[in-house]
Amino acid sequence: MRKYAIVLLVGMLALLGSACGEPALLPAPVLEAPANGSTVTSLTPVLTWSAITSGASYRLQLASDANFSNLVIDQENLAGLSYSVPAHKLTEGQTYYWRVSASKGNRDSSWSTYWSFLTPTTQPPPPSGTSEITVRATVDGALWTGSVSYGLSGPESLSGSSVAQTFSNVPVGTYNMTYYSGGPSGATLASITPQPAQTTVAGNTTTFTLNFNSQGTGDIRVEATLDGASWQGSVRYTLHGPTSLSGSSVSELFEEADSGTYTLIYQSGGPSGATLVSITPEPTQTKVPGSDTTFYLNFVAGSKDRNTIMVGASLDGLSWTGTIHYQINGPSGRLNDLFSVPGNYYNMPNGMYTVDYISGGPAGATLTSITPSSLQWVPTQSGARAISFTFRFRS
Repeated sequence: MRKYAIVLLVGMLALLGSACGEPALLPAPVLEAPANGSTVTSLTPVLTWSAITSGASYRLQLASDANFSNLVIDQENLAGLSYSVPAHKLTEGQTYYWRVSASKGNRDSSWSTYWSFLTPTTQPPPPSGTSEITVRATVDGALWTGSVSYGLSGPESLSGSSVAQTFSNVPVGTYNMTYYSGGPSGATLASITPQPAQTTVAGNTTTFTLNFNSQGTGDIRVEATLDGASWQGSVRYTLHGPTSLSGSSVSELFEEADSGTYTLIYQSGGPSGATLVSITPEPTQTKVPGSDTTFYLNFVAGSKDRNTIMVGASLDGLSWTGTIHYQINGPSGRLNDLFSVPGNYYNMPNGMYTVDYISGGPAGATLTSITPSSLQWVPTQSGARAISFTFRFRS
């Protein structure tokens, strides 16, 4: 009888052990610093997270993409609650993503929610000395002189009412040219070359050229593709340029449009279930007199939208948080009246996004740029599902 009791006890213990199953998961760590979407102050930031239980060890991954397919760091068996990124691992002006998991004995946790941060960009010292700026103009490629109104913003504000004109002994720095009015009769400004913003060099002459085209005509055509094949149907878009145009279908032909620079803005529609991934050859094109210009709206079928857009700000190269009035324009329209940074926007559709600064920012500071660009596509060419816009201010 005693033998049977022992056998029964062993069987009960075996059943009890199998009922217990696998060990329960540990809770996932919670990331603490640097703040999600912030700009760190050095290329060796300290990453910190909260403890989940005493005696646990941690694993940290840091990558250049939100899918963690391009790992920069994969460090295991961390006993503490922080990790200092070693030198020479990170590059300037790059967004990185990081996450942490925990383990203790035979128990593990899932990965924490991933966070991102932007590395700083070294600010060059302010330039010194003076230089010379010349403004000239062309019409249909030939030099032209006459009345034209423009301004130059930079270390010193300049303005002119005719070309050719030279400004002497101006402070060295970056100048941005804005065209106001005037120029050759019946012509349209096509471009400012070599570019509207240029940095002068002490003792040298920097030239801005206003390039006008005679009011010639030609056709603008808007086409569409689906997975690389030609597609026709309902799609709404606008063309902004010397003449404002709009369409509700493709293929569409706008005959005898004025020459100049046109930008195509996609609004809605297209193949059912597909996503706009690009506008080629470029969303902005310059139409020269007598020529035809074609825009292609390129759609891809079956794309899943799970993208993240992050908006941040910096002041003199350091991360800044506060109130900024801005708008984001994308495939679903405009996100109006956004007022604070950092800000993260999740589950955004695939396509092209632009960010527009309206007002606000650090007191007394000036917005110098939006990096890496005020226009970006998501997914990116590398397949990343997250993009970031950073408003960069200078005191």
